[in-house]
Amino acid sequence: MKERNCTSTRRVARCSFALYPMTDRFVDIITEALTSVDTTNVEMKTDDLGTYVEGAIQHVFDVTKALFLQAANTGHHVIFSGTFSIGCPGHAPQAVSASTNDACLNKETSKQIEQEVAARFALYPLGVSDYMHIIYEQIELLNGQDMPITSSNGTRFDGDGRQLFRALELIFTQVELNHGTHTILTTTISANSPSPKGE
Repeated sequence: MKERNCTSTRRVARCSFALYPMTDRFVDIITEALTSVDTTNVEMKTDDLGTYVEGAIQHVFDVTKALFLQAANTGHHVIFSGTFSIGCPGHAPQAVSASTNDACLNKETSKQIEQEVAARFALYPLGVSDYMHIIYEQIELLNGQDMPITSSNGTRFDGDGRQLFRALELIFTQVELNHGTHTILTTTISANSPSPKGE
């Protein structure tokens, strides 16, 4: 998949996520990942339920990708569970700050981390009657990018973690640009799992 350039979007995107390192070093792994990632271009808060990040789409994906890859790069089994959203009618309309730097500040660091992952994700374009058409449209887009995806209670991906996050960002951005609806994308990503590959 060709890597897209980072371009600003007007509406604020959000992601609520949690990292689960399967080791008694989970505190160190989570805190080290959080401190090693540049979060200058986003607003981020962490509490006992997880981490919440908001900003331009490309910056939200840049930060969440970097956090996951940093944690997975320890070699421990790590799970990322996240919900990306934009356009929620429950939030006051909010635009990305004009002072935000367009550059994806963790791009170069993430490029250096090769990490095989398994993931399942689902796209929810809400508030539109032809939502299935929009979903199929994005699946076709991924198929055209030679993405190794299968249907499995959602859409399953097996391959490089960097490619996965690029794909998630691509379809999320396309729905926002083309439809401007309230869009939700949920994903569970696993790295270094000792379990056999699912069918």
